[in-house]
Amino acid sequence: MDVTVILNQMVQLFLVMAAGYGLYKWGQIDDAFYSRLNRFVLNVTMPAMILGSVLTGSRTVAIHVPSMTAACLILTVLLPGLSFLTAGFLPVKKEDRGLYAFMMMYPNVGFMGFPVMKSIFGNDSVLATSVINLCFNVSLFTLGPAVMYGKGKSANTGKWQNVFSLKTFLSPGIIASVCAVLFYGFHIPCPPAAGNALNLMGSMTTPLAMMLIGVILARIPFGEVWRDRRVYLFTLLIQVIIPAAAWPVLTLLIPDMLIRGIALIILAMPAANSAVIFAGEYGKDEILAAKMVFFSTFMSIATIPLIVMWFLV
Repeated sequence: MDVTVILNQMVQLFLVMAAGYGLYKWGQIDDAFYSRLNRFVLNVTMPAMILGSVLTGSRTVAIHVPSMTAACLILTVLLPGLSFLTAGFLPVKKEDRGLYAFMMMYPNVGFMGFPVMKSIFGNDSVLATSVINLCFNVSLFTLGPAVMYGKGKSANTGKWQNVFSLKTFLSPGIIASVCAVLFYGFHIPCPPAAGNALNLMGSMTTPLAMMLIGVILARIPFGEVWRDRRVYLFTLLIQVIIPAAAWPVLTLLIPDMLIRGIALIILAMPAANSAVIFAGEYGKDEILAAKMVFFSTFMSIATIPLIVMWFLV
């Protein structure tokens, strides 16, 4: 694996992100268009990418089930437990510990993970990433509220009902992930034209997703982020220290090199955009969450190639 190729890919993603940032500042993208485009990516192009990559890719590449099981358990069981314990020792306000734990537990797999994995590992990584992301989504809408708020109640409604619902688990992304696993596992045939059409639609995901992240960054006061030293320390923790500390565990428990690499890069991902959404819903520091998402996303352009160079080259 050539680290210069990875660095080049990350620079390309950064430039597309910068385009989204500039277009929002220039007024070509407004909040209403951002909301519609965000739904379009989540509900149309990303599911198409997940399915299209499986239907047009090689189905002869077998997923190592023990490695996949180990990766899912590490990322959705072990990581939350360690995140919750670590947050308790951080020198932060007590009321912010749930938010910090949430940001450690949920890297940006769903939005940034797919484009980055595809850039680093190719199409064969999309199915494995979608399975892991499926597990993350189940955790996000069940364990996530409890971690963020303490009791899992909304600050606005005081109830679980808007978070844990059947509608949540019938989102296009989850349905596409399940279908991708079924098509792959049972070798279900599909007309080449349909697979190619889905792949073509899915190819829009990477540029649109990165542009949307640029828009998110453009909505945060730029100078305010750089003056907050908390973002530097927390980004160092989640994008360098945690992946480096986890590598021996991944090497021991995940024998498959592809899945091990995917798990490592997931641990090096920036904080997920959902941290901002959940912070607003559960009465936590939404501005702090936005700063963390901004800075960790910005720094991932450097930290992800660094992690690749240290452990995967």
